[in-house]
Amino acid sequence: MKKTIFFIILTIFWIIVLFPREFLWSSFEKVLEKEGVSIETKEVDMGLYLFSNKIHIKDLTILGIFKASQLDVLYDIRNPLHVNFDGNSSYGLFDGQINIKNKKGFVLLKTKKLKDAIFKEYFKKTKEGYKYEFDYKF
Repeated sequence: MKKTIFFIILTIFWIIVLFPREFLWSSFEKVLEKEGVSIETKEVDMGLYLFSNKIHIKDLTILGIFKASQLDVLYDIRNPLHVNFDGNSSYGLFDGQINIKNKKGFVLLKTKKLKDAIFKEYFKKTKEGYKYEFDYKF
C-alpha cells in the first residue's frame, strides 16, 4: 500500500515538475503544421500544474500574417471543457474560448475598426468588437 501511494506521488510530481515542456510544445507545432497552420514564437513559458495550466507566449506569428505580442492560454479543472485565451495583437486586445466537447471556438478582437486587415472578411462586427467563430477537427 505504501509503495503504491509513493509511486502515485512520484508520478504526479514527474508530470507537474519534470515533464519535458519543450516536447509538448514541439508536438503541438507539428500537429498544427500537418493541418497547414504555420506558427512561430519567440518565447513560450508553460506553467503546468495539477488543477490549472497556463501558457504564456511572446511574439507569436500565425500563418505569417497575424502577429500577437503576447498570448496567454488558460485551462482550469473547474471548467474542464473550455480553454480560454487572451492577448495583445497589432489589431488590439483580443480574447477567446475553445469548447473541447463541441469542437468550436471564437476569437474576439476588441477594436472598433479592422483597417488594412487581410482577414477582415471572416470577422463579424459585434458590440464588443470583431468576432470570428470557428470549428476544428483534431
